[in-house]
Amino acid sequence: MNKRCFVSQYQETLKHPEFSIFEGKIYTQYNLHTTTSRPSNRFNGINFAALNKTDNERTCYEPINDMFMEMDFSGYHPRLIGELVNFPLTSTNIYESLNVGKEEMFQNLYGGIRKEYKDKPFFKEVAKYTNNLWELLKENGKIYSENKVFNLEEIDTPNPTKIFNYIIQSYETSTNVRIIMKILDYLQDKQTKLVLYTYDALLFDFSTSDGLNILNELVTIMKYPIKIKQGLNYKEMENYE
Repeated sequence: MNKRCFVSQYQETLKHPEFSIFEGKIYTQYNLHTTTSRPSNRFNGINFAALNKTDNERTCYEPINDMFMEMDFSGYHPRLIGELVNFPLTSTNIYESLNVGKEEMFQNLYGGIRKEYKDKPFFKEVAKYTNNLWELLKENGKIYSENKVFNLEEIDTPNPTKIFNYIIQSYETSTNVRIIMKILDYLQDKQTKLVLYTYDALLFDFSTSDGLNILNELVTIMKYPIKIKQGLNYKEMENYE
């Protein structure tokens, strides 16, 4: 953490920004008790899940070791949905393999499947899964995910698409927690540390003393295809070759 940069960046929004820093580190607080169980990530007025990418906010966040390494899941939500609907997506470029653009994919998944996509195998399975969830919720008044009970009476303006979205976010959280637990166990005797989790990306404070083979191990643990970036601060990150 660059304390001078941090204090300058947040002095207009935080009464005492220097109070957020202890021994050169800044801490956050994850809350899993949200509507979908997808954790919020906020502390002392700073939302660490939504740090600005366009101004200099991220520049203030620097590694204690040698560099930041960010591992970003590729096509994560569609892959997770494929697991839930029993339609595995294993291609490196899932959008190309399904002949659909990324924006169109998410419009169909979370805005309702369009007429021209209803007969495509993947979206057909998604529609079937969504309808089954909705019928189950109406019949029983509740549905269960791995880490959450969704009660119909507690959901504001429930509808099939919203319930589907809730279940996906819950499944994402459960999957991520399992992966993070394995990573924390693996890094226990290493200098490299996992320092930030933001839904579909993990940020590591990487130490070269651990050797580059650690990246291969982390990629294996993360299980799904990923993209890697590196940098000396959280803003100036470049693709890792």
